[in-house]
Amino acid sequence: MIVHLFPSQKITVDFVTLINKNFDNEEHIFYIYGNESEEKNKESLDSFSNVHYFDDRFFSKSWKEFYSIAKISNGIIFHSFLLTKKMIMRFQLNRNLFSKAAWFIWGGDLYDIQRNKKLPTRIRLSLEKSLLKKFSYIITNIHGDFNKAIKDFSLSADHLCARYMDQNIFKFDNVKKKNIKKKILVGNSATVSNNHIEILEKLRKFRDEDIEIHVPLSYGDKAYANQVKTIGENFFGSKFIPLMDFMDKENYNRFLETIDIAIFNNDRQQAVGNINGLLFLGAKIFLRNDTTMWDYFKISSMENIYEVGSIETSSFEDFVYYSNEIRKVNREVIESKCGEDNVVSEWREVFKVMNKQNI
Repeated sequence: MIVHLFPSQKITVDFVTLINKNFDNEEHIFYIYGNESEEKNKESLDSFSNVHYFDDRFFSKSWKEFYSIAKISNGIIFHSFLLTKKMIMRFQLNRNLFSKAAWFIWGGDLYDIQRNKKLPTRIRLSLEKSLLKKFSYIITNIHGDFNKAIKDFSLSADHLCARYMDQNIFKFDNVKKKNIKKKILVGNSATVSNNHIEILEKLRKFRDEDIEIHVPLSYGDKAYANQVKTIGENFFGSKFIPLMDFMDKENYNRFLETIDIAIFNNDRQQAVGNINGLLFLGAKIFLRNDTTMWDYFKISSMENIYEVGSIETSSFEDFVYYSNEIRKVNREVIESKCGEDNVVSEWREVFKVMNKQNI
């Protein structure tokens, strides 16, 4: 039996659905935590008998249930290590669980906390490091992130390869429609790691072209979101369209379907699911070339992922050009690597290793 500890996020329902569809639901138990488990997800998750909600209060019933089940399980998968302070303290007292545990790297849990130099965060990082060293496995399909985790935290964990993917994206029309007005997506959230302002500066020379610049800012730092919004509107006027309100998954996928060009100036691994979906839907993708994401996509047989720095010297015609042949190749790669059959196969191997190790 595998226990999954999972924050309530957009991908949570998709993953729980995928596992229950393709594996014995008695062999997988999910504990969901965060923001009162996000009411928008709770309705969908309540249909599954193997989903429980984790309350991090010290004397909560859910913690006792989680611990008793985790103790007899064959493995525990931490889907991200974005734990609350109380959870970190709880696990400090129960470090024995980590000998059969795996950490699925999300990105922020690997990169962001190390950037914060404030004393309380440094103390928290020290506590987290002491737990991370106990993991037996790291799960990621991005080899650069595995290597970074091993180096930065002095870990000795084994590498297991698996990924998430929103399978609903494959239901959408993947024949890219020719927009007269070029729709450009910048970033995926209101986090500084997106480096929006640098990209807006690069795009400023195209402000007189027939474009729309769409920037998702509904999730993350509200003050930063407002700063990006102000600068974007100053540069581009009505051609700048900030997305300040949350969009449900289906509407967001329909929105992505309309995008011609997507620019991710993220200085860490972030938005991989969005990038995969956009490649399938026929968008031209620009990434930084100094991240683990760049390395991952360049070794994944992707045809012509473009470098953010090239925008500065590109004409508008070169910037927007993207052949149907390249779209087709990228779509086929995404279908092969991120389709349900391959995703399930990867997770089956993960479960096989964890179950075998702890029988």
